[in-house]
Amino acid sequence: MRHKILLLLVFVLVLAVTPVMAQEGDRAWVRVFHLALDWTEVDTYWGGDLILEATRPVSASDWVAVETGTITFSVAEVGTGMVNTVLEVTDVTLEAGHRYTIAIVGQMADDSLSTLLIDETAEIADFDMSQGSAIMTINNIAGAPAVTFLDNEIVQAENVGYGDLVTTFIPAMNWDTSIVVEHDNPDNVLFEFDTEADGIGGFWEPYTVYLFGMAGTYPGEVWNDYGLTTASHYTVAENPIQFLEAFTGKNLYNNADSGVVYEFTTLLSLIDEAGLTDTLTGIAEQPFTLFAPTDYAFAQLPDGALDELRADPELLETVLLNHVVDENLDLSAMETLTTSQGTEYDILFDDESFSYLLNNDLVVNSFAYPLGSGSVWLINNGVLLP
Repeated sequence: MRHKILLLLVFVLVLAVTPVMAQEGDRAWVRVFHLALDWTEVDTYWGGDLILEATRPVSASDWVAVETGTITFSVAEVGTGMVNTVLEVTDVTLEAGHRYTIAIVGQMADDSLSTLLIDETAEIADFDMSQGSAIMTINNIAGAPAVTFLDNEIVQAENVGYGDLVTTFIPAMNWDTSIVVEHDNPDNVLFEFDTEADGIGGFWEPYTVYLFGMAGTYPGEVWNDYGLTTASHYTVAENPIQFLEAFTGKNLYNNADSGVVYEFTTLLSLIDEAGLTDTLTGIAEQPFTLFAPTDYAFAQLPDGALDELRADPELLETVLLNHVVDENLDLSAMETLTTSQGTEYDILFDDESFSYLLNNDLVVNSFAYPLGSGSVWLINNGVLLP
C-alpha cells in the first residue's frame, strides 16, 4: 500500500501502473523496470521481436505474454532498432506461468548499465501469501548508503545496498509512519513517506506483491536527484473469493478513526447465500471488475435492509451482481461506469480523501488489486444498489 503514499509525492519521475493479465499454460509474463535515471527511453526486443516500446526512465512497462523456453532479449535506445542494442542477455530460460521483471540498473554516466532478470514467482515461492505481502526492493541510487525500510519502526527491508535486490515477506499489518533510513546511521532519513501527525497511514495486505526501485545519485535533493518508485502491484490469489477471505482477522485500515476496517465477511456470506460463489471463483479467467463493500459499508444500509435482501434471493443476486462489470476498468480514465445490471455511476476523484467517489457519495479506494484478467476495488462506506 506504500504506492498510495508515493502517488502523493511530487516526484518528477512518472510511474506506470498497469494490470497484470491472466496467465496461460505455455506463457510467461515479462515487464521492464527502468531504473537508470540518467539514461533515455528504451525499446525491448525479445528473440528479435519488439515487445515493449518506449519505456521511460524510472517507470515500469506493461506486462506482456511471451512463449516459454530459451530466448535472448535486447534493450536499445528508443527508435534506434535492435542493431543498436546497448544491453543484451542471451540464453534466458523462462518457466510457464512465471512473472519476470527485467530491471535496468546501473548508470549511463559511468558506463555501468546492466540488466537484472527477476523471477518474481520464484522470489515469493516460499511465502504464505494468504498472510501478507511480498516486497521486492532494488537499490539503484549511485553513491547511496545501504538502507533499511521501516514501517512503525518495524523492519520492512533491511540493509539494501547499491545494486542489491532484497525480497521480504511482510505479515499483514497497519502502519502510520513509514521511512527509509541509512542502515548504519538510522538518524539519516533518505525518504519519509508518512508521519503519524496526518492520521492516515496504510497497510500491507494479503496475497499482494510489490516491486520498489530506488534510482538516481546520492547525495542530492530527494525527488530530484534521487527517488523511489514502484512497478505495478498485483495479487497472486486464485480468485476474488480467496483474496477477500484472506482479509478476515487482519484488522487492516487506512485511518483508525474512520471505522472502516477491510473485512468482507458480510459480502462473502451474501455471495454464498445467493449461490454466486462458483461464479465469482471462476471470474478471474475473463475480464472483470468487482467492487467489494466492506463490512462497514454494509452496516451503513438502513435498518432491516440487510434482512430484506436475505429474504429475497432474486433481489440479493441483483444487488450483488450490481457490483460486477464484465470488463477490467481503469477508473482514472473514466467519468462514468455501468454495472452488469445496467446501473450507471458518475466517477469523481476526490483529492482530499485520495479516493474515487461514485455519484459523489460512495468512497472507492484509489487503487485496484489486479487479479487474473480483472481487478478488485474496495468500497469503504456503502453498497451499490440498483
